[in-house]
Amino acid sequence: NLNMPVREKKFTRNELLIDYCLLVLPRTIEEIILNLLPQGNISKWFSGIGQGASGVGVTKAMYFHDYFFTNAPQSRRHHKEKS
Repeated sequence: NLNMPVREKKFTRNELLIDYCLLVLPRTIEEIILNLLPQGNISKWFSGIGQGASGVGVTKAMYFHDYFFTNAPQSRRHHKEKS
């Protein structure tokens, strides 16, 4: 139904801070790993910069009983490169 009612939610300062931390964490990890690549400490990494917000948003919208499936395109590409 395209005419679903929209309920606006007021977020508390604490909720916004938690969401911000959830967005910063994957980006920080990504930047650390990208800095380690040229040093040879990590052999392969498929960058996901710019995709973190969608993952955080989807998982925040999930309920406890929900499942999350992915087709993991990086994994398939990695297996093709190895063979």
